[in-house]
Amino acid sequence: MSALMLGECDWDVLTAPVDSWCLPRTCLKQYPAAYIIHSAIDATLALRHERDLVPERIAEVTVAGFGWLLEDMVHGMGGKSRYDIDARETADHSLPYCVAVSLVDGEYTLRQLDEPRWTAPDVKAMLAKVRCVHDPALDGGFPARRPARITVVTSDGSRCEKQIDFPKGDPRNPMTDEDIAAKFRRLSAGVLGADAQERIIECALDLRSHTLRELIDACDSQTP
Repeated sequence: MSALMLGECDWDVLTAPVDSWCLPRTCLKQYPAAYIIHSAIDATLALRHERDLVPERIAEVTVAGFGWLLEDMVHGMGGKSRYDIDARETADHSLPYCVAVSLVDGEYTLRQLDEPRWTAPDVKAMLAKVRCVHDPALDGGFPARRPARITVVTSDGSRCEKQIDFPKGDPRNPMTDEDIAAKFRRLSAGVLGADAQERIIECALDLRSHTLRELIDACDSQTP
């Protein structure tokens, strides 16, 4: 039966001594968006905060990416442009929307999806300024690399640029414990009180000092 289901299989992989673990090489998602867009969101938010960009003074935004990023998250593999946003499911797979709303709001969280921000005049105005272009120099190495480069020109003609090759959460640019805890707090705020959140975080991040039962009990909390 195993042979029928699995076909040819290297069973030694399952029985040989473990010399490396895959978990430390796992990618974690920082944002509620297609993972392929995350480098662009990181670069956008970095520019927004480092340069103290005022959305009203942004004149042009250019997003340079590799081929598949543009093909899927801009042009749309199904033939529908990712500039044409009509629901949450199209917003979180739209490179131009994720960049535009990040520039306007200075963040990219569930709030940018739970509320129909894509219908807001300020976001629509920013979306119209976002131009996505293919840079063949960024093609090499995908999918191991997922680079994006954001260039912003302001109304006074000044220009700033940021390129990120590995999004936050990639093993080469890992999320810190506090990054993970902050994400957990955001996602669980509607069902857990602050004390319960901190108990779970403490158990999960120091599981060597706790039992699985303790972690489960910490998660079994009443809603706030």
